[in-house]
Amino acid sequence: MPLVNLISIQRASKRATEKRAQLLFFCWIVEVVLFLFGSGFLMWRTGVFQAQISELGAREQQLAPFQKQISQAEQQIATIQPKLTTLLNAQADTERWQRILGHISISMPPRTWITSVRSEMPKDSKDLSIVTVGGFAADQELVGDVMLRLNTCTDLNKIELKYTQQKQLITASGIEFELGTSLKIPEATIPEPQGGANNVRS
Repeated sequence: MPLVNLISIQRASKRATEKRAQLLFFCWIVEVVLFLFGSGFLMWRTGVFQAQISELGAREQQLAPFQKQISQAEQQIATIQPKLTTLLNAQADTERWQRILGHISISMPPRTWITSVRSEMPKDSKDLSIVTVGGFAADQELVGDVMLRLNTCTDLNKIELKYTQQKQLITASGIEFELGTSLKIPEATIPEPQGGANNVRS
């Protein structure tokens, strides 16, 4: 009986050793498979990244001429911008003076003439351009009427009377006057001026 029990124990121990060996071999196989799978996945991802990098490089080469053209266009814009700004400012000034002169020309009451319109920059550069309007009217009341009508010009600040004096012309006598104002900024849209005779005298 002791001999039989010893043989059974040896067999059981042998079977347990074989099972452990099989389990270790299986675990090793699993580790190898996982390693190979992970290595393959990393290689695949590396290949994908390299392909994407190559594609981006090719696109960059394709876009290089366009980038050069864009850079050249930006340089041209930077060169033209000051000239364009000057041109736009000049255009705005021209349009403003067209409105002012148009307003003056149709705002004169009958028996009133404009003899001069001049503009000058003040000594203080922070101030706006000073505008002086000279003219001739049949009487003093018409001078006040001119001031009222010119005050409706939204490109000009308040009209001020600089002087009036009696003047004798060859065919008539009347009041010589001079009005002062300045340009208004920001400019506004000029409303339709009141009616009157178009009596601008050159």
